[in-house]
Amino acid sequence: KPGIYRGVPCVNEPERTIDVYMPMAYQDEPNAEFPAVMISMPNKNPGFIGLEVWAERRGVILIVVNSSSNKTYSENPIARARMYETVIPTMRIHPKLGFAIGMSGGGRTSWDAVCADVDRFAGVVCMGFGDSEA
Repeated sequence: KPGIYRGVPCVNEPERTIDVYMPMAYQDEPNAEFPAVMISMPNKNPGFIGLEVWAERRGVILIVVNSSSNKTYSENPIARARMYETVIPTMRIHPKLGFAIGMSGGGRTSWDAVCADVDRFAGVVCMGFGDSEA
């Protein structure tokens, strides 16, 4: 159903959580697949970073990876995998219209997500991100 869901446990590792913003269009268009924006930041639990109104107008699902962090960067791909395992089987997410957005270490996490699964993503926004290996 449309709305904001906070602290949704990941199916294969319930101590990891995601937050989800589901637009009204999700209920209004029961056969449609929706674009989704994955949000990662360098400091766990980033929230929707003010994108809710934008997402509602455009029928976009927002998914926040709550355990993304610079302090535990090596864990970020695991957090992303747990998020996928939770949302892909249960939500009507378009298989090619994924987007990733993040700041600093969340930008690197977003970049890594796109590089690891290029067929799932249509774009990435890395804010304040620098990495000589990217």
